[in-house]
Amino acid sequence: MNKWLYLLMAVILLAAFNVCEAASVSIAWDPPIASNGVTGYKIYHGPMSRGYTASGDAGNVCSGRVDNLNPKQTHYFALTAYNSHNNESEYSAELVWDNEAPVLTAPASIEIELEAGAPLVVPDYRLLVTVVDDFSTGLEVTQTPAAGAPLVAGMVIEFSSTDEAGNKGTALCQLGVTIKIVPVPVGVTGHDENGKQFQVNEGA
Repeated sequence: MNKWLYLLMAVILLAAFNVCEAASVSIAWDPPIASNGVTGYKIYHGPMSRGYTASGDAGNVCSGRVDNLNPKQTHYFALTAYNSHNNESEYSAELVWDNEAPVLTAPASIEIELEAGAPLVVPDYRLLVTVVDDFSTGLEVTQTPAAGAPLVAGMVIEFSSTDEAGNKGTALCQLGVTIKIVPVPVGVTGHDENGKQFQVNEGA
């Protein structure tokens, strides 16, 4: 492809669609500063970055619409321009319509063993959770109840993470609590200075 054109574009997502039905999006862009005989534009889209599986001719206008998209899937879009000789530009900047929530992986349950008298508070378990997202990176994990909250056996901890597009993923973990009882000394004996042995009080 020729390097004679780059496009600036912005995407406007149509708000009215049923999640069970196909969705439509509108895309708008600015023409290049130096037109160099541009006679039209094409919209490319697909499920992977720069992996476009479909395209449409928008004609010689600066906006277009893409229909029949899966609203539960992430879509990538880019523009090209062409001239009357069918020379086509490189892809423009890429837009992402991110519809997939982050996937969190956390232990299904955790058994907590506490020493007798230890404070009954929820530990911070966020480091036990991994987050994978189709587009966003470096996502933070939130724990509810947060670390330091009162601990109750059987309580459920919710971990969540929200990507840059506002998609929220969650994972649940149930907590079990065991209190470690301090063991009782055994084999206790004693004697006085004359060697007289103490008796064990069986009734105590």
